[in-house]
Amino acid sequence: MRQRPRVNIPGFVYECRTPPEAVEAAKEWLESEETNKRVSKDAPGRSFHSLGNWAMFDDKGEKTREQYNWACHATLTAFAAQNESCVALYCRAQSHEDWRDFIGWLAEDSFATDFVLAKTNNGIVVSADIPAGLLFAIAMISRAPRMFSKGVFETYNKAVASGVSPEVAYMVIMNSNCGDNDNAIWYPCINHKAWHCPSLEGMKMFCRGEFKVRAEDLGLFREHRTQYCSHFIPKGQPRGLILDLLKDTEFKEALAELRGESKEEVYKPPNPFARDTSSQMKYGDVTRKEMIEFVLPYATKKGMFDV
Repeated sequence: MRQRPRVNIPGFVYECRTPPEAVEAAKEWLESEETNKRVSKDAPGRSFHSLGNWAMFDDKGEKTREQYNWACHATLTAFAAQNESCVALYCRAQSHEDWRDFIGWLAEDSFATDFVLAKTNNGIVVSADIPAGLLFAIAMISRAPRMFSKGVFETYNKAVASGVSPEVAYMVIMNSNCGDNDNAIWYPCINHKAWHCPSLEGMKMFCRGEFKVRAEDLGLFREHRTQYCSHFIPKGQPRGLILDLLKDTEFKEALAELRGESKEEVYKPPNPFARDTSSQMKYGDVTRKEMIEFVLPYATKKGMFDV
């Protein structure tokens, strides 16, 4: 049975020092009429211009920095730390409402939950008393509603409703090229994302909340700045997750049966002297449809993602 991940970073012990007045100021910024006027309408899948919208607050509740309509959250790390207390992250998409369960997971039932001090209609408030890279990763994940289309969230919501853990659904659907084309080959993609969809062991690490953070990256966001979070979870090979699952004979046979292939068919490495077949599926490839409708439910039911 799934349990909410609790962050396990050797050398880091969370101690929230954010006073209530800082949290209230951040919430007011998220819901203010001025903020909503200044944030541009989202254009998922077509434009990155309005993904990064945030504000920082000190212990007195004074706003120290704010940013609107940037292509990413890189500007979070562009300024020297000023002992900020918390960060307000604007998440809301105006183009659809299917993102709300996803942000509900991030704020209330994910590895980030212990550090989310408030959730409003428009976003979340995150403590600055966590490693800077961890806060940066949460910020990158929080912009998904403004980054991905309604269809992506419909796919995510359907997967979670079917019993797939939200951690696995997030990793497979949000950290890949998983758009709306059923016949497209599923492929991990890290562009503008916190993490690469990892190997099976990396997936289990994420489901446990276990991150590999270098000693030099343990500095808290209050006093330190870094964008470096991609190394938190070992990414393995590009198709590492599927290749790991294919090591299970029953999974391999079930996938072959789904495709109408012979169970006895043996994979043969490509002939380097043959004509280019790069457009054809390779061993370890699955289509988007196979990933969503077979791989996720089958592996979940069999407990292959269990930690």
